[in-house]
Amino acid sequence: MVFSWQGGFEARQLLLWFLLLAVREWGSGQVHYSVPEEAKHGTFVGRIAQDLGLELVELVPRLFRVASKGRGDLLEVNLQNGILFVNSRIDREELCGRSAECSIHLEVIVDRPLQVFHVEVEVKDINDNPPVFREGEQKVLVSESAPLESRFPLEGASDADMGLNSLLTYRLSLNEYFTLKIVTKTDKSILPELILRKTLDREEMPELNMLLTALDGGKPQLTGSVQIHITILDVNDNAPEFDKPSYKVLLFENVPNDTRVIQLNASDLDEGPNRDISYGIRMILPMSEKCMFSINPETGEIRIYGKLDFEENNEYEIQVKAIDKGIPSMAGHCTVLVQVLDLNDNTPEVTVTSLSLPVREDAQVGTVIVVYILQISLKVFECTMLISWRGGPGAPRLLLSLLLLAVWEAGSGQVHYSVPEEAKHGTFVGRIAQDLGLELAELVPRLFRVASKGRGDLLEVNLQNGILFVNSRIDREELCGRSAECSIHLEVIVDRPLQVFHVEVEVTDINDNPPVFPESEKRIIIAESRPPETRFPLDGASDADIGVNSALTYRVYPNDYFTLDTQNNREQTSSLSLVLRKSLDREEIQEHSLLLTASDGGKPELTGTVQLMITILDVNDNAPDFDQLIYKVRVLESTVNGTLVIKLNATDPDDGTNGDIIYSFRRPVSPAILYAFSINPDNGEVRTKGKLDFEEKKLYEIPVEAVDKGNIPMAGHCTILVEVLDINDNAPEVTITSLALPVREDAQVGTVIALISVSDPDSGANGQVTCSLTPQVPFKLVSTFKNYYSLVLDSVLDPS
Repeated sequence: MVFSWQGGFEARQLLLWFLLLAVREWGSGQVHYSVPEEAKHGTFVGRIAQDLGLELVELVPRLFRVASKGRGDLLEVNLQNGILFVNSRIDREELCGRSAECSIHLEVIVDRPLQVFHVEVEVKDINDNPPVFREGEQKVLVSESAPLESRFPLEGASDADMGLNSLLTYRLSLNEYFTLKIVTKTDKSILPELILRKTLDREEMPELNMLLTALDGGKPQLTGSVQIHITILDVNDNAPEFDKPSYKVLLFENVPNDTRVIQLNASDLDEGPNRDISYGIRMILPMSEKCMFSINPETGEIRIYGKLDFEENNEYEIQVKAIDKGIPSMAGHCTVLVQVLDLNDNTPEVTVTSLSLPVREDAQVGTVIVVYILQISLKVFECTMLISWRGGPGAPRLLLSLLLLAVWEAGSGQVHYSVPEEAKHGTFVGRIAQDLGLELAELVPRLFRVASKGRGDLLEVNLQNGILFVNSRIDREELCGRSAECSIHLEVIVDRPLQVFHVEVEVTDINDNPPVFPESEKRIIIAESRPPETRFPLDGASDADIGVNSALTYRVYPNDYFTLDTQNNREQTSSLSLVLRKSLDREEIQEHSLLLTASDGGKPELTGTVQLMITILDVNDNAPDFDQLIYKVRVLESTVNGTLVIKLNATDPDDGTNGDIIYSFRRPVSPAILYAFSINPDNGEVRTKGKLDFEEKKLYEIPVEAVDKGNIPMAGHCTILVEVLDINDNAPEVTITSLALPVREDAQVGTVIALISVSDPDSGANGQVTCSLTPQVPFKLVSTFKNYYSLVLDSVLDPS
């Protein structure tokens, strides 16, 4: 600092020059007082005159006055008693904001001689501000598939007070689903988080309301509260369900095409697309190239799509599915049993197996003229059959009229045998000649022969020994399908005289057909959010055998996650379901491969298998996770716009869009952060955007969130602490608080000419001040306190 003084005829001029490099520090007063904020007008602060060593009688003559940088009307001195008192309302939060220390710095000045005293009045905080939430209600979206221990950050309250008065705790109203966890940040502030403790079910409770209360540490304690409104978002966790697992319908054969069979109805507890249902037919048994039924995919109405014929098939099993439109979709199933009722729509069929013509005119009464087989569909009926014979010209006419009252039924043969299917050629069936009372010697002369409607080559008789044997391969399933009874009906005919015998050969089933699944590999898609006990219907196997040979049992392995359940309904049809045993995690296992085996009840046991390929479909159950919770970065205040501050990285183990991340500043964001920084939403780069000024703000605490793109987004959070480093970009500031001019030429050495304060807003060495005077001047600087100086006369003035 340089002072120069130049004389002239009528004036004396004082020139001052300073080189200043330091900043003024608080808490440096010669006298220290304290006063609580919000103290009333006139509140006693201190006996300032006495404490500074000044007599009351000299306050007015020496021009006692108080100066303060900033608001100087907060405190005043009574010159009659030398007491410092509160003059106007002191609001600590308005005066010092969130600063941990808050003081009013006073300079007391008296003249004759000039003196300066530094007084510091500390403003103490009182608990006059309750905790305040930014909004009256916070909305939180939570998926009903969110796993236990999921975290949902809440916006905390703020308290304008300081210290213990601003130390907040939180309390959550009682509920059975969420608890409160407090997260402590690096700046010792705390944030509340909701922790899910019980599995949610939107169908049971679509929303929750709770009260979050913030309590400060003051006495008396002040509180603030906010309503937490939680909306439970639907996931497709309910399969459509039919009103009944099975339906039974009776229909007459030959009903017109497009006749309605039944109107089905399924319902789904989910909402939106997750509850929209589409109906379809999985399978119709017995399987046929012709599709006899159709279903409306929107209404579930089943109609006839072909001609029903009792004689072709008298029962159909329609397996129906109802699929919702969720992602992934879920299905419900039911069975419709259609029984076809018979109509008298078939005329009898007559087959003449033996006819003795011409008939002798002297033929004896009782002579057999014709042997026929009559086949009609009814078991009990009444009909008349006429047989007429016309000979040549002049020949007599023969007319036969028969009244038929019953059809030959299965099991009514005069002789009964049994033979296993697939018996080898030549297998013994029975001694048919002996059992019919015929002598071996008369078989050939009497033209012994066997007749059968259908395939007559299956069985044959050895005329040498009268034994009935297997002539060609007998396949029971080909011969009788799935009928419980299967027989070959034979008519044994001998002539001279003509006789007819009825023989029934039962074909017994052997276990020659293994269980067969509709496909060798079955792909199943299951969302990882499916809860245990969820059922997934499977197509069972079929076995062409009957009875115990077709009784199927199932097993699946390995089965750590799944088990099988088979249920029989009233119609004795079984449904096979895969049941989830424990929770799935796609991030742990993405696909399960199971082998489903069906075993029949035959001996030896036959088996069939299908490979179950289960793909675990991702749900958004993982929030993005930053590499660190807190990042610390240093940036020079001179950094140009666009400079990279930090590149953040968050990862999400979910798949597809559930793992795609968007970065942003977490709201609410202070205007200072938005002015100074920007963040790239795609790559997490944080860059400078506005001018950084160490003197205005030394530290930025930037809250960042990474949100995935799932249907129900989840978020991860981190905090960036940006420390702004100072550069020497501020010149020292000089304040002359008192200046005694002109200076008398006879002024005594030591006379105070001026009172000077210096400050530099820079930090560290950049804010340290070195003061000096120009050489050969009659003055000197005397440091009265840090960064406070008195300009004192150092030698006698010489006007020449």
